[in-house]
Amino acid sequence: KLIISLSEMSFMPNGYTQTCSASINVFKPDGTLFTTSIISPFYAPSGSLNLAAFTVAGTYTLTINPSDRCTLVSNVSIKPQASGTITVNGSTISASMPIAGQPVLYNFAGTSGQYLSLAVTGVAVNPATAGNVQIRILNPDTSALIASSVGNGINAFVDFPILAATGTYVVELTPPTGAAATANLLLSSVITGTATTNGAILPLAITRVGQNARL
Repeated sequence: KLIISLSEMSFMPNGYTQTCSASINVFKPDGTLFTTSIISPFYAPSGSLNLAAFTVAGTYTLTINPSDRCTLVSNVSIKPQASGTITVNGSTISASMPIAGQPVLYNFAGTSGQYLSLAVTGVAVNPATAGNVQIRILNPDTSALIASSVGNGINAFVDFPILAATGTYVVELTPPTGAAATANLLLSSVITGTATTNGAILPLAITRVGQNARL
């Protein structure tokens, strides 16, 4: 599997009054569409597209098309995905991002209707002033569920929207261009329960960093 990364993205609207974006399209050797995605300034200064495993050998074509009158300046790279696994309510894992600008991916199993949260702690960027680590949670269809970012020496706590589908989700971390980074990740389910007006006391124990309760 490969990942297409765009770093140091810069959009120019050139009079376009809407938010600029760009479509990334990958075509099979026979010219049919293999996959597509949309990037926008929401993901700046970096964006990426994770490709599923190729089923046909041959030469694939990549197109990047800015919207309307917008122009785009970026660095483009295509590299193998660096993958690992993180478990809901499991142990903290140490995430290493040794190659500047190259995302690392951690898969996890998600269930429709789940609420989850991710704690990103102990963030170290080298050099420290290079910028933020970009955080994205990807749905099973590789679209973005939620995105955030975190800087050197800062902790981030990402609360997911309710999961809409059962399948394999991805935590994607991208270090800044020109820097490597490390961080600790802890993925937790949200504690749920029912609190009743004038009812019995509801015991509550939030025991994991970044975990939340939803009552």
